[in-house]
Amino acid sequence: MVCSGVLLDSTDQRYPSPDGERQITGAQLWQLPLWLLALGAVSCGALAHRIGDDAVPDATPREDAGLVGDCDLEIDLDEQDTHSDEQDADLGPLVCSDEVELCDGFDDDGDGVVDEGCSCRETWAIEQTQPPYLRSVWVAPDGRVLAVGYNGLITAHDGTRWSTLRSGTVVDLESVWGVGREAVAVGRGGTILHFDGCEWTPMESGTSRDLHGVWAADVDEAYAVGDDGVLLHYDGSGWEDVSPPGLVERLTAVWGTGPDEVFVVGSYGVALRYDGAEWIHIPSREPNHLDALWGTSGEDVFAAGRDGVFIHFDGTSWADMPATLESFFDYDVTGLWGTSTSDVYAAVWLGSSGGWDGTLMHYDGMAWTREDYFGWPLTGVSGLNERQMVAVGFPGVVRSDGSEWHDETEYGCYYDVWAANPSEVFAVGQGSTLCGLFMHYDGRSWSPMPSDIDEEWLAVWGSAADDVYAVGGRWASGGIGAIAHYDGASWTQVWYGEQGCLYDVWGTSSEDVFAVGENSLIVHFDGISWSVMDSGMTADLNALWVSSPTDVYVGGLPRYPDHPRGVVLHFDGTSWTEAWTGDAEIMAMWGSGPRDIFAVGFGRLILHYDGESWSEVPLSRRYELDTVWGTGPREVYAFSHHDTVLHYDGVAWEEAEVAPVASGTVSSTSPGNLFTMSFCSVYHRCGAGRWP
Repeated sequence: MVCSGVLLDSTDQRYPSPDGERQITGAQLWQLPLWLLALGAVSCGALAHRIGDDAVPDATPREDAGLVGDCDLEIDLDEQDTHSDEQDADLGPLVCSDEVELCDGFDDDGDGVVDEGCSCRETWAIEQTQPPYLRSVWVAPDGRVLAVGYNGLITAHDGTRWSTLRSGTVVDLESVWGVGREAVAVGRGGTILHFDGCEWTPMESGTSRDLHGVWAADVDEAYAVGDDGVLLHYDGSGWEDVSPPGLVERLTAVWGTGPDEVFVVGSYGVALRYDGAEWIHIPSREPNHLDALWGTSGEDVFAAGRDGVFIHFDGTSWADMPATLESFFDYDVTGLWGTSTSDVYAAVWLGSSGGWDGTLMHYDGMAWTREDYFGWPLTGVSGLNERQMVAVGFPGVVRSDGSEWHDETEYGCYYDVWAANPSEVFAVGQGSTLCGLFMHYDGRSWSPMPSDIDEEWLAVWGSAADDVYAVGGRWASGGIGAIAHYDGASWTQVWYGEQGCLYDVWGTSSEDVFAVGENSLIVHFDGISWSVMDSGMTADLNALWVSSPTDVYVGGLPRYPDHPRGVVLHFDGTSWTEAWTGDAEIMAMWGSGPRDIFAVGFGRLILHYDGESWSEVPLSRRYELDTVWGTGPREVYAFSHHDTVLHYDGVAWEEAEVAPVASGTVSSTSPGNLFTMSFCSVYHRCGAGRWP
């Protein structure tokens, strides 16, 4: 079987819940072990596309379009409800061209080719991605789609393909809305972005509060809502706080019929209505949080939220709308959209004893019923008409043939990257059907590498471009380890064992390669065969650093109940011995040489080896550090999947004011040509020595 799936996120990372007040872990979603945090996989998102009986384009986001929309596009908003078969055809490239083609993974000059003859750039760019957790979606009158989500992700669909857009931010985006060819997105920390049809630019919001909802009546008339009762109004020149006095609730959604009729809902059932002169509280009599809002007129408004609450406003008062889902005791409504008062859809995040799932519910004018069930949560829904609807969630792809929704999920994550040289870069991961994923970068673009090996690949390293190893296995099968080798032509499986899954691989040459993993598993390749080594300890080994065949360090987490939480083992060419134990789970290692090695993990310390002994460098608080990398003894960075970067200047560790791109392995061919993994994506940067 040839595996062609893309990337599965299987970390124990914490993901935001629909209301932002709870958190769930990857282990709750997938029942995964904590060790996979070290590999830097983060939540992946998804897109669901329903287009009547028409053919559904490939829904995999791509990055060969850096900008979206035709700059001279004019759209008549009065024609929003019109639709023809021609609208389902290719709507044209989502590109506004620049004069210069940059090496950034985008088609900057708009000629249909990515990065051809490009110039190096000194800022990070996503070069290969799968979408992370998506939170909100909006469909333009011409059928084009914008979706926003985790870590500043913005994706767009032009009727043919998905493209990843440059947002210029790494903060979570919570909501998106548009008018014609323009759009606005809001998110954490008061972030507001404006899209002019060509590019996204930041706007001054005047607040640092998290923003959760946005709606626009026109290009110069918009509202945004957020935490602590923040209610912002845009009048075409700037954003102004128009929050009613005494409003302190968390506002989550906003929608209106026009500038003089706007509705807002939020926590504890708060509901407001703007009549063109003032904001008026309209008691919903609902104690639960309301997170979704949509309507057809001021006398026909739907709201929904926590614990499956649905309410309806008839122009005078709110009334309950009973809705139940059999066998689910906990579910939250995260999005609403419809075509009429008798055709309304709700995106639902389901909770049950089996984990977290999702469904679409439908209101036919009489009652809410479940339309279909999916094995992943939904977080938003929008559309153009009954023949073209889009849902977003975590993570999956569904479409409809006009009568029902079909799950066509392809999802996953890249877990590791290794570069032999600027035109020979390898990334590994796992796809939606437990198929291993191998990707190759030739200096211009990424492409999949054929393989018939259906394992999860968690780490990659090589001695040369034609001598590359990937390690992983099947943790879900009780701990099965696997090793694959690339000889310059194809990938083949070279080792398989039931002792445990492998987490890391490193070596000094084609005749000296080590791999480590769970259950104290250490395997070594001597150029002829792989053999299992006895470490003398029961531990899960997460990290590996090899200076020479007789100087190897591994770090991990002991499994003894009364043992310290972290351990470092050393191999001197003959046997393994314990080099350090202490209160930090070791997750990653890096060194500039045999007398300068750093180890990081979960705890209040960072380890350093000076050639004689390991010393503990205390930190001001507990960090969960997944990755460590540097350019030399005085330029070292440690990365946390909680968006924190620590920098070491040769004297002390301090939190750095830099973009927290990395949450997985960093690989470089020179101090300024860097590849890293973060949020299921491959990032690339060249031209500078320091981390930007």
